[in-house]
Amino acid sequence: VNFVLGLSGKDVGVAYKERVDHGIYAVSVRGSKSCTVHLGRLVNSLSAEFGGSGGGHDRACGAVIPKDKIMPFIKAFNAKLNQK
Repeated sequence: VNFVLGLSGKDVGVAYKERVDHGIYAVSVRGSKSCTVHLGRLVNSLSAEFGGSGGGHDRACGAVIPKDKIMPFIKAFNAKLNQK
């Protein structure tokens, strides 16, 4: 995620991978030094809303999201970031 974040020029990068054996997606989130949102807190609250769990540090965190909720989670995450 850090490599992609560096290439993108964006403040936040997200990568997710399906865990077919568990019916979930593992999500990894990284923020650049200029990111002002505490990503761990944001991911913690949003993941709970979508039946998952997550959290972490201000610029590095992760989550586990049910397979059928990944796109609504990503859309909500983007919406919250755009509000900041």
